[in-house]
Amino acid sequence: MLDKTPAYCRKRIMNYSVRILSFTVFCFMLSFCTNNNTVTFDNISVKYEDMYVFENNDTNKSFGGISGIEYNSASCQFYLLSDDRSKVAPARYYCSSIQLNKTKIETVIVDSTVFLTDNYGAEFADDEVDFESIRFNPLKNIFVIGDEGGKKGRPGIRFFNRKGKYLKSMLLDSTYINNIRGNKAFEGISLTQDKSGIFYTTEEPLKRDGGLSGFESQGLLRIIKQNIETNKISLQADYYLEKLPQDSIATPPWGGHGVDNGLTELLFLNDTLFLSLERSGAFKSQREYIFVCKLFICKIDAHTSASNDEHPGVIKKEIFDFSSLPYQVLNVEGMTLGGKVNGKQKLFLVSDNNFTSQPTIIYLFTITI
Repeated sequence: MLDKTPAYCRKRIMNYSVRILSFTVFCFMLSFCTNNNTVTFDNISVKYEDMYVFENNDTNKSFGGISGIEYNSASCQFYLLSDDRSKVAPARYYCSSIQLNKTKIETVIVDSTVFLTDNYGAEFADDEVDFESIRFNPLKNIFVIGDEGGKKGRPGIRFFNRKGKYLKSMLLDSTYINNIRGNKAFEGISLTQDKSGIFYTTEEPLKRDGGLSGFESQGLLRIIKQNIETNKISLQADYYLEKLPQDSIATPPWGGHGVDNGLTELLFLNDTLFLSLERSGAFKSQREYIFVCKLFICKIDAHTSASNDEHPGVIKKEIFDFSSLPYQVLNVEGMTLGGKVNGKQKLFLVSDNNFTSQPTIIYLFTITI
């Protein structure tokens, strides 16, 4: 088959293949066929194509916890963000190459590792950060990263240069920050089309916005659009999470229900249309959960607000349930648009193995916008 990868990307992929062969030899590809139904909403359609599996092994124990993925069209590179709280290795992201052949992922190569550092150039301390979502701004040549803060830090949205050095944090409303639940902060961020602003929300509802999603109730999230330079907020939309799709298998040692449902990523396609990724985790045993992950097409609409604050609401439609794949459902957390193959726009999602024996999976979709 004809290789549609641009020549300059193909050359760079080949140059790296020998140097990191010891890493990629433990990866293999699984291609699963599902029904060929393409789900369409507001003239946007999404179709699942393929998956690529990184098996966990003794030679790459530090590769894991991939909670974010971003694509740089200029260099044809993907950035895979680890949510390691500097426990297995220092906080970091990986520069990677993904080579496609039409609707299949042929290979994924991890080219290099970039360690993220504070404004003094020092690596972040254990549990000081918990990076979850990564976006690249090609106009400023910087990264924007969502941070849940870990046990010792505070949640926020951070800016880093290409070498991984911390530059600054976005100025966020203190009342908003103080209402974020523990470990339920910025899993989903997305840049505006002109890169002047950021859309962001929390994984679960703010304390002031009521309860979490239950079996009969939907948790309320606030999707905010904020200008990077002026810090002006120009949009706040009401997004309702789905009800709990499952119950826990066992009672966790810390008590409670042991099941939740939250938003793990946002990807805006324009100022009103976006993709959202929701993930439910149900406790099964120590460090083992059952996951239900679903992808939605969403539209901000001023006429659908169901809250009392008159913010615009969000219309959403489920377009893919990862439970439909003939493979175990993993903790899907990251999402980005890739390049085009034969004129068709590609969409990539990635799973977080939580540094367990589970593999890391990259999922490939075709999206028509």
